[in-house]
Amino acid sequence: MTCITSRAAISLVGAAIALGLSGAVARAADLVVTAYGGIWEKAFRECYIAEFEKKTGKKVEVVLGTPTQWANQVAASSGKPPIDVIVNTVDGAFDAVKRGIVDKFDAAKLPHLAEIDPKFVEIAQGYGSIVNYGAMGIAYNKKSVKNPPASWKDFVEGVKKGEWKAAATAHPRTPLPFVRAGPPTLSAPVRSRVSMQVRQ
Repeated sequence: MTCITSRAAISLVGAAIALGLSGAVARAADLVVTAYGGIWEKAFRECYIAEFEKKTGKKVEVVLGTPTQWANQVAASSGKPPIDVIVNTVDGAFDAVKRGIVDKFDAAKLPHLAEIDPKFVEIAQGYGSIVNYGAMGIAYNKKSVKNPPASWKDFVEGVKKGEWKAAATAHPRTPLPFVRAGPPTLSAPVRSRVSMQVRQ
């Protein structure tokens, strides 16, 4: 795997040590971080954790799972949280802030934070930084969708008017709405997920 690393990204993984978030939990690792499985886990281990361990001599444990699971683990043990750094979705991150289970970054203890483009830090309102991002688009069948949406606004309005049916992928971080001609068939949860993704 080709890793593109920076001092800023690596220092963010070590933010919990700098901020003293690990508390008094007895464990073999110096730092416990989360990751999704598969290629996400591989990337974290090879691109962030290996470099962090080499530079600091600290040991990192990776906990696989989902943002909801990790947030609930921290909330259940808030006095001695079992996780130091949570990789999160945008909506999961704001939920964690609202629940009061994450600490703000102390920029004085994270000198490389200044190297990150401000737009990736500002969105987290002092509680972290965007680590990666992607693009999303609309896919449709030219044979059945004669007047496709030209914008996200057109997409949402067309679904609401019943100009076409739409489905969004289940993963909230990688939405790819699909459009086809016909009356609306979206359930309320899918409809709100589509709206949420359009706002982001």
